[in-house]
Amino acid sequence: MILSDHGSAKWLSDTFLGGFTDSSLLMVVFAVTTFGIFIHLLVPISGAVMALTIPVIAVLANTMGVNPIHLVLPLAYTASCVFLIPLDPTAMTTYGYGYWKLKDMPKPGFIIAILWIPILVALMYIAINLGLI
Repeated sequence: MILSDHGSAKWLSDTFLGGFTDSSLLMVVFAVTTFGIFIHLLVPISGAVMALTIPVIAVLANTMGVNPIHLVLPLAYTASCVFLIPLDPTAMTTYGYGYWKLKDMPKPGFIIAILWIPILVALMYIAINLGLI
């Protein structure tokens, strides 16, 4: 909320995402979904990613003149897509016993992430066009 209250979200959106305002909604949903999946390489905690990005994406949606849920929902769906380096308790428990190495995890995760991007974009595009969201 602090990003929204002090105008930081608007500044970040205008500065870094201003080029997307003239793009099609499909392209922006694709970019947001891709960003949502690959940002987990830098910030692996989903709550932190959502807290930092949702206000900025909501401002971008308002600037584009679309319902913010059209861009925030795909971003929120990617919060659970920590495919590349999962830091959930199950993976960390098995890591401690030596069942896998950290370098082994991104290999299948990258394939899943690449497949998930067009699937989520297509589902969101269909849902938006059918008026479901």
